[in-house]
Order: sequence, then C-alpha cells, then structure tokens
Amino acid sequence: MKIPVDLRRAKSLHFEFGGTVDAETKEALLSILAGEKTEHLKSRKKSAPRTEDPSIEMWRERVEKERAANSLKFGAIGVVANTSNETAVLSVNASKACIVLRASFTRATLRELESLNENGKIKWNDKDEVMELNPTLLPQVKLILKNNYKDVNVLSVQKQVKATKFDLLFNKLDSDDKKKIYALLARKHHPDLGGNKDTMALVNSVFKGGD
Repeated sequence: MKIPVDLRRAKSLHFEFGGTVDAETKEALLSILAGEKTEHLKSRKKSAPRTEDPSIEMWRERVEKERAANSLKFGAIGVVANTSNETAVLSVNASKACIVLRASFTRATLRELESLNENGKIKWNDKDEVMELNPTLLPQVKLILKNNYKDVNVLSVQKQVKATKFDLLFNKLDSDDKKKIYALLARKHHPDLGGNKDTMALVNSVFKGGD
C-alpha cells in the first residue's frame, strides 16, 4: 500500500484505508503517532498550573506575623516632617534595664529604627511617649540619630566608684577594732590635744557611729 503524501507532513491528517499495511508503513505511522503523543504531553506540562510548596506559604505567613508583631506602628508615634534642627535625648531607665529615647521622629527615621527591631528589642511607651531600646542597640541607634538630628544628648548615669583598699579593709573590721582605731586617731588629731579641727572632723565622719 502506498500513501500519496509525505508522512512527515501528515501529523494533522487522518488516514482511512483498508487492506494490508506493510511493515514499513506501519512503523512510519506508529512513529508519527508517538510524536503526537509526546507533543501532547509537553503541551499539558506547559499549561499545568504550578502548585506552591505548602511549607513556603507557612514560612511567608510566619514572617508576616513576626513583622507585624515587631512593627513600631507609626500611628502610635507622632511623625514630623523634619528633625534636622532638633535634639534627640538618650537616657537610662535602670528599673527596666533599657535605653530611653525621647525625640520627634520622621517616617524615615522610624523605618531605620524598625530595621533594628528583632525579638522586641525596641518598644514604644505610650504613657511616657518615649522609645525603649535594648542596650545592645545603642551604637547603631546613636549612628542613626547622628545622621537625622542636629544633636544627640546622652544623659549617662553616675558610675559606681570602685572600692579602695581602705574601704575593703574597713569593711572587714569589727566594732571593737573600729573603736580602738578611732580612739588612737582622736588622741592624735583632736583640737583640744593640739590636733587639726578639719582632720578630726574627717575622722568623726568615717568612724563615728559606726559598724
């Protein structure tokens, strides 16, 4: 049997024939049909909608929740247009163990501060209208403030004076030791015994009354 058309161009044609089909023709027809099936599968793959991995969607939802939880919520903070002529004040709240920032804010400054806000390290105190910062953020916050304000006023707390060797020794003395030393110094420095009035006043301030 002869087919009067080129099989390579006959992929979209339908053949109706009777009789016996020789092996060569049969093989050619099967090859064409196999090609059509392959093209059909390719087109299905292209048109099939992509389904996103559920774990990715869950991750996105978690990120959005964390971002919302950490947000400084611009609506709760007074926003101004410009702070280039203003002063930001940083101080320490010892009871809360945090740095307190008192200032006016632009939206740009708030966004910069919000970028540091991980795990609730920055909080807005509605009552006092101040921002409370984790002390670990101080270097980064000072840099942001320096770039956005005319001046940054840092109110530091008074540092505790390191104990001297005299303080350490004095704290180890018992009541009898202190009385004996006081009596010895009083005999030497009391004004009635030829001593100096100011020195005796200092001795009294250290020893008098005291355990």
